Amino acid sequence: MHLAHISLSTTSTKGKKSKGKTIDGKTAAAFASYNKFRRQQRLPEFTIDQYINYISGKHKCKPGVVESPLVAKSMQRVTAPIVSAGMSRVDPLATSAKPTQKYTGTLVTGIATMHKSNAVPVINKKQAEEISSMRR
Repeated sequence: MHLAHISLSTTSTKGKKSKGKTIDGKTAAAFASYNKFRRQQRLPEFTIDQYINYISGKHKCKPGVVESPLVAKSMQRVTAPIVSAGMSRVDPLATSAKPTQKYTGTLVTGIATMHKSNAVPVINKKQAEEISSMRR
């Protein structure tokens, strides 16, 4: 017997077609958790077909777009923003500058330099002599 062309064969070479979209346990758990997230965000839930299209990249809705006008209305702010007394009307994030610190007392008489460029405040003459004798 010799080999004939595949078109002359009576056996089918096509795979079986699935009758519908089926999901495994991992996908079902992911589907349930995603719908829970959508409920928390007050968005409409997906059906299983919409979810499979979403994870495969075939979903028509753009991310961040609210799908229902009722949801968009419920997310709007009801009251006007409250402006505090110290807030600037021009830039609400602007604050005043911190005042610079200045030494106004008479306790420290000067600043001495110890080894490795370490600046040390000098209070009296005895301390200045001690610092000068500590040099390496």
